[in-house]
Amino acid sequence: MGGCNSSLACTFTKRFFQIYSGFGHEIKIYSSAEFPEWINESANLGSTVSLDLSPNMSHNLLAMILCFTHIGGYINYVTTYSVKNVTSDFKWSDSFYVNSGSLMVIVPGSVFPVIKGDDKIELTAARVRIHGIHLLYKTEIAQEIHEYKRSTMNVGNKRRRSCP
Repeated sequence: MGGCNSSLACTFTKRFFQIYSGFGHEIKIYSSAEFPEWINESANLGSTVSLDLSPNMSHNLLAMILCFTHIGGYINYVTTYSVKNVTSDFKWSDSFYVNSGSLMVIVPGSVFPVIKGDDKIELTAARVRIHGIHLLYKTEIAQEIHEYKRSTMNVGNKRRRSCP
């Protein structure tokens, strides 16, 4: 999963998350220490990160992608994390087993609903570094389709993808 170095890798990675965002449970992906470039790295290296939600976008939220990094000092342990909707005070918690490396968790909107008027979420975790969080909106899918169509040229009756 190392870093979306090409358009194809980035599109594949995002599509993967978008497909699974409709599931009724979170998905945990254990990986190396690298995350895709589109994950917003937390400026705060602590165990709590707050994020403002885009106004009037609650109906377009597909999923939250949470990224955690093992901080060392602890080996083979269970840690707990929680996501709280600060506006409505709704809180969802889960735990995971940590041995080393990193973890990416996809939390679909069906598990952690966001409604109109919600404006802030807070992610808290124990004994791991919160690397970042990404809110995946339906509008990202539409934008990627538009960019793909724009980079596709008609050559005769054949459609051909232009090279980056």
